[in-house]
Amino acid sequence: MTRLSPIALAAACAATALSVSAASPAAASAPTSIAVSYTDVDLTATAGRHTLDLRLQRAASKVCPIVDRDLSLASACQYHSYAQAQDDLAHALQGGNVRVAR
Repeated sequence: MTRLSPIALAAACAATALSVSAASPAAASAPTSIAVSYTDVDLTATAGRHTLDLRLQRAASKVCPIVDRDLSLASACQYHSYAQAQDDLAHALQGGNVRVAR
């Protein structure tokens, strides 16, 4: 995860959740996006950033499940969704909005 200045991290106090969305078509039963809360996480601490990183990875796995044994499609979807969430997190920490989409 990208290290951000304490000022940028302080700006994130207004943001309460990230939305991770699938980057490709998935199973009909899979959600297309999941809100990932980080209000209980101290993003100034390495452990807090690690916790959020794990939450984002889990959310990406849920919105991009393996469909018809197509691991490569699921992996690509998860990678894109996770990367987008990371970009949106950096933007949010600088005072912007967070949105991740397929």
